[in-house]
Amino acid sequence: MKRNVAIDIMKAIGIMSVIVGHLRTPAIISTFVYSYHMPLFFLIGGYFFRPKPNIAEAAAKDFKRLVIPYLFTGLVLSGAYAAKTLLGLEKDFHNTFFFLKGIFWGCGSAGQTAMIKGDLTYIGPVWFLVSLFWCKLFYNLLACHTRRPQLYAAIIAIVATLVHYYVIFIPLGITTGASAMMFYLIGHWVREHAVSKYAVVVGVVCWLVGIACSWVIMARCCYGLYPVDVVGACGATAIIYVLSKGLSKTWACPALAWIGVNTLVFLCFHAMDMSFGITQHLPLSGYYGIKFVYMLAFCSLMTWLCYRMRFTRWVFGLSHS
Repeated sequence: MKRNVAIDIMKAIGIMSVIVGHLRTPAIISTFVYSYHMPLFFLIGGYFFRPKPNIAEAAAKDFKRLVIPYLFTGLVLSGAYAAKTLLGLEKDFHNTFFFLKGIFWGCGSAGQTAMIKGDLTYIGPVWFLVSLFWCKLFYNLLACHTRRPQLYAAIIAIVATLVHYYVIFIPLGITTGASAMMFYLIGHWVREHAVSKYAVVVGVVCWLVGIACSWVIMARCCYGLYPVDVVGACGATAIIYVLSKGLSKTWACPALAWIGVNTLVFLCFHAMDMSFGITQHLPLSGYYGIKFVYMLAFCSLMTWLCYRMRFTRWVFGLSHS
């Protein structure tokens, strides 16, 4: 089957939006990109979902594809903290152990509110990888062993969202993964059913309402207006798909498609750059365009290098080309 380049461009827009969301831009820009950037990836994942009856084999493949890069990124960052201590730039190994603790918990956002969240460090956007692992595993289990997987997935997603935000933070990204099944199941549903233009219009209206009146932080299972935010993210994704189809016919297509194919690598090195990159020493306000171009260039360079080293090709599942 011929590869749909528009999907790759969608993922490129998604990862570039993630980078923009971490530039400490004005609140309206952050609200805008957070309303769709992470939901987009789960929606795309659900769209391409196929039931895999061999649960163990499917989980093993996803572990290699998602959790190994997650652990690699976490260990690199922990090693960087340890190196700073050995070089005398840190007083002790507190930050190193603190970050290792964050990796175990899969803490993707600062400012947590529920139990067992107060003293966890923020590990960056790689929380998505371990959460996607659980999301795929849970949904595949439901698809293979229940008659109404989408109904059960919706119930579990709502419960997980409430539990994670208001009650307790379950480690290893389990609750964030279960919460994300709401978008995953919608993506799967869209693959199986025709979506009318009226539904898209409703989604876009909800998206605009959400941008104006709400706030989405998937890493914290935080939704100001949950139904509006969920439908709005779907509407935004539909708009991005139309935009991506248009971009697939322009000169920018090859570069954007390449970024989309390598989104996972971009995500991991963006997380590293957030902790130890040059952007940490740039002004925190203003210069957003310069910081964005730098981050994009850094992630592109590291991705290019990863294709040329056997170990990183194995870590990220890259083909030698």
